[in-house]
Amino acid sequence: MEATKSPLVSKTIINFHEFYNFGEYYLKLSYNDKEELVIVCYNIDKLDGICYETKKNIHQVYNLNNIFRQYVNIKDIYELILDLIKDNQISLSLNPENNLIFSFKITDIKRNNHKVDLILVNNNNDNNTKEYIKILTNEIINLRKNTINHDKEIKELKNEIKLIKDLISQNYKNIDLTNNNNIKEKNTEKRCLYCGNKNDLKKCICNKYYCDKCISDNKNVICQKNCFIFDNNLNTLTSYYQISKLPLPKNFEAKVYFNKVNMIRFGITFDPNIIKEIIYDQDCPKYDIYYLCEYLTSFYTYKKGWLQSIFKTDRKLKDGDYLILKIKDGKIYYLFNGNSIGDPYILDKDEIKDKNMFLLIHRRNKSSECQLKYIYELD
Repeated sequence: MEATKSPLVSKTIINFHEFYNFGEYYLKLSYNDKEELVIVCYNIDKLDGICYETKKNIHQVYNLNNIFRQYVNIKDIYELILDLIKDNQISLSLNPENNLIFSFKITDIKRNNHKVDLILVNNNNDNNTKEYIKILTNEIINLRKNTINHDKEIKELKNEIKLIKDLISQNYKNIDLTNNNNIKEKNTEKRCLYCGNKNDLKKCICNKYYCDKCISDNKNVICQKNCFIFDNNLNTLTSYYQISKLPLPKNFEAKVYFNKVNMIRFGITFDPNIIKEIIYDQDCPKYDIYYLCEYLTSFYTYKKGWLQSIFKTDRKLKDGDYLILKIKDGKIYYLFNGNSIGDPYILDKDEIKDKNMFLLIHRRNKSSECQLKYIYELD
């Protein structure tokens, strides 16, 4: 391939290779004229625009494992890793710091395997979003070249590109550059991000507004993938304790749909460390939590223990039900299948002052399953 300038690195690229369908990731491997190996990844499925990147010179690669010392230049290492990618000998996984682990094994002359982990650091900024648009655009071009029977995929990619462009446009719409290059916010009306409607708006926790119609038409796709998710980057459960990825505003509304109910609880926590808890089947976890059990009448707080008859309903939570949790002015409300189930629980404002609050799901039985449908900020 011809040398080119990459927008992700400032040096001249000598050679590169792109993989558009490496599982759920776009993967780019390259090396430059400064003898640096560069690996860049984006998650195509999640559409979050986050760039995962690492850059290593030859000495840094040697420090990873002595087995690399058999290679005298970065080009040879590039070709080695390229072959491993093509042979599907690479694995990608997120670590607790939300960085991407690029793992592979190489064999020495004695046929001993050496596992190598490269950390691709989470690098989230506006320039990455623009690069992501280019990646999706190239994917459309490739689809058009390779087949005429992928109209649906092309249409979906076009829609995704439009959504990202809309967000970029929205990010800069409210900024005014003065003559002395100071940046200040304009006072603008609240409008739906997609249709411009000023009525029936809901505010996502990322500060974007959507009207009820656009929400019902499923146009808030980016927030579904980036905001309405747990700490595992999904809207479904993978652990016994799951919290929202992002802290919650002081006033919010969140909806959870329960696919399977078998010992499950739903509420909030002011201590995100609960996700590190290894004892899952606890009746009274010793964390700063407030949640409702599946019987919908028993409400637990760490300070006060189990409280009965605050919330009242004639039946317990079952498969196919949903709960809406609202916190407004320090009061916790629950709606069961759209109907209120009792008076609110009043939080102690001194206890929660200046603390981050997270949504919390505690499933005491792994067969329980649910989906986080949305989180919206309340005025």
